[in-house]
Amino acid sequence: MNKEQFKQLKAGDPVSHKADRSQGYIVHCNYGNRVTAVKTVDITNPAEWDLVAEYEREQPWLSVEEFQLEPNEGECFIVLKGRVVMAYHDHKGYFLCSKNSIDCYMKERITKARTVKYPDKPDL
Repeated sequence: MNKEQFKQLKAGDPVSHKADRSQGYIVHCNYGNRVTAVKTVDITNPAEWDLVAEYEREQPWLSVEEFQLEPNEGECFIVLKGRVVMAYHDHKGYFLCSKNSIDCYMKERITKARTVKYPDKPDL
């Protein structure tokens, strides 16, 4: 692929790395000089999976200001510079996320946040 083809990749395009064609990826976002792609996997056993759309309805994204009005100390998802990442919201109101082993306190770069919902334990 050349630079022009790379810039034209769009969400849903399948790609693979030349070094390992056995691994497939689907383009999620294209930022021009960088593309975010997700790995695909086969899933089985419906009881082991949660429908994310259902969670989206139950736990909507909030602005950082709205999120901090609630007592939301603990793990959360944040949108940091346009990417969804896992973070920890501490009791002082800071979001800590490990990025290259460095904690990020950059609240001004975070646009949205929401709590993490863990699925109920399955009956054994």
